[in-house]
Amino acid sequence: MANIQQQQQAQEALMLATLMRLGLSEVAAREFTGNGITNMNRLRMLTEESLDRLIKQVHRDNQCARLFIPFTSQQYLHAIRFWVNRMYIIGAQYDVNQVDEPLAEMWTESMKAEKEAANVPDDLVKKPEAFKKDTKWKQWKESVITYLHS
Repeated sequence: MANIQQQQQAQEALMLATLMRLGLSEVAAREFTGNGITNMNRLRMLTEESLDRLIKQVHRDNQCARLFIPFTSQQYLHAIRFWVNRMYIIGAQYDVNQVDEPLAEMWTESMKAEKEAANVPDDLVKKPEAFKKDTKWKQWKESVITYLHS
């Protein structure tokens, strides 16, 4: 029992240090660990919306203490959540010791690119009709080439 508790405390200490590497103050980082974000897996299980709600809750609960979570740190938290989720999906290892600002910046860009790609309309070029007996070959061929290039 004592060994499990020591492991949990060690995980929490590593997560605390990780959150501080992302620009959070010690008090803000402790708010996250105090709300159960004690390891990378717990961060991974949050949705984007629930992470936003947790950030707002930390701000609201600590207005008197003037606790502030910088916007960049908020972005980094989202990026690291995104990274951990991707690593989990592909079955790759993710370690709390890997997390730092350069990793967060890189995954912020990846997250941004994925959102922009999702917003691109996929009907910019009309899909060619199926080739039929009475279809004119040259026009159909050009429409297929244009479609494939897009």
